[in-house]
Amino acid sequence: MKRKMLVSIFLVSILLTVSFSLGMAQAEKVNLEGQITIVNEATPSLTIQAADLEVFVINFAPDFAFTFTQDDLGTLVHVKGEYQEDGSILATWVKPVDEGENESDDTGKEDSAYCSGEKETAHPVIIILANRFDKDVDELMAYFCDGFGIGQIFLALQTEKISGVAYGDLLASRADGQGWGQIWKDLGYHGKPKDDAGTPPGQAKDKDKDTDKTPPGQDTDKDKDKTPPGQAKDKDKDKPPKDK
Repeated sequence: MKRKMLVSIFLVSILLTVSFSLGMAQAEKVNLEGQITIVNEATPSLTIQAADLEVFVINFAPDFAFTFTQDDLGTLVHVKGEYQEDGSILATWVKPVDEGENESDDTGKEDSAYCSGEKETAHPVIIILANRFDKDVDELMAYFCDGFGIGQIFLALQTEKISGVAYGDLLASRADGQGWGQIWKDLGYHGKPKDDAGTPPGQAKDKDKDTDKTPPGQDTDKDKDKTPPGQAKDKDKDKPPKDK
């Protein structure tokens, strides 16, 4: 009896250990960089976009000193934390890159290789952006090698698509020190503009394009059998003449 009890206790201990290990494995550590595209001060939370265009939602514990505002849109931040079951990230540490740790040396060396001629092809993400926004790869690479990050170039291209302002002008504003929050505000957007910009000015909506409205000057079908002026109607042509 005692032996069975010991075996049971041993098995329970193994199960608890395995369960604990699985739980620890689920709390995967995160260490990444990305640009802020959405600031939710009420939640609080951030949405950031990494250099490979992947989007992450960053949540914070109640005791975290959240100081980000709409003025921080477009800021490159370094995030440390843990993945949550819903796919979001619970941050334990977030700093703007210029105030925290810089990008790793390996990443910097790899990026510079595309600009120094060591690599014969353009940066793979630049090629993706060129195809997505129908731009010249060499032109985008020129901005990249001038020091604009891939995230900055992506936001400029996306903003051009929505607002019509040339992405080169937007990057020039960034080079002059304007944040994306201010740029979007000057364009009339509150926060990052959405892709759905509605019907462009001067273009009619599609709802009437297939209707059967009669063009001006053309009669509708309801009058197409009317007798032309000066011609007798067919209904009287076979009647005998009246007696005098």
